[in-house]
Amino acid sequence: MPNYVKAKLQVSGENPKELIDSLCEVCKDGHKRFDFNKIIPMPDELRICCGGPTENCMKLFINSLPIGFSEHTKYVKAYVAYKNSQPRFSLVNARLADIPILNEDERNKMLEDLIKRYTKESQFDSDDPVFNTKEDVYAYGKRALDNYLIYGYLDWYDWSRDHWGTKWNACDCYVTDDEIEFSTAWSNVVGLIVELSIQHPDYEFYYEYADEDTGCQVGYIRVKGGEFIESVAYDNCSKEAYEQAFRIWGCGDDYEYDEKEGTYKWREDA
Repeated sequence: MPNYVKAKLQVSGENPKELIDSLCEVCKDGHKRFDFNKIIPMPDELRICCGGPTENCMKLFINSLPIGFSEHTKYVKAYVAYKNSQPRFSLVNARLADIPILNEDERNKMLEDLIKRYTKESQFDSDDPVFNTKEDVYAYGKRALDNYLIYGYLDWYDWSRDHWGTKWNACDCYVTDDEIEFSTAWSNVVGLIVELSIQHPDYEFYYEYADEDTGCQVGYIRVKGGEFIESVAYDNCSKEAYEQAFRIWGCGDDYEYDEKEGTYKWREDA
């Protein structure tokens, strides 16, 4: 599970409620949820499984194409470019010759395993695939490679981190007429709020945030029209970082001020 960064976004302007409503979707239970797609929309084609079967589907799709023909060459090049863009993968400085050529038994075994594993009943969420035939597997691999050719990303994961600054959409949202409280995974979304301010230059935005690791990754910005009015990132475990984290997370009773250190420490009896 990730660390979560809790934040408050205050909106000032002529009609903040109207703007906030435009940035939210209404859930089935009637609650509003801050939706980053309202600022930078994710292409629907990228809503496929990150990791999991995607790698094998790409390999199987490439192996289904006649070697030497233009379509095979196009997708092999896309696969190589993708692998070379991912430092977390072990295949570094990939070349066309590095693409695995699967024999018939290997292809059949991989297809059988995918079709058996990825059924409607096994879906965890809507991004999980369902494979009924080998054509479904090939289509999934083709879709991932087409995504890379068109968008520069196979799926939602890296796109979200690069465009939103965090891997998931906002969660744990509480919305009022002029403020949104929400959480994000691992990171703050300063860049996204700056983009929001560029899109709505008549409004001023105050965004403050604090990691659940109390006293770490704490700061705030005040921005209008893409221009910073204020921008502060506190030193980790500084007095100011702790005090802002207490306001956001409501955990101040668990800490006491240490005059000698000039900051806060965990209460022994908390």
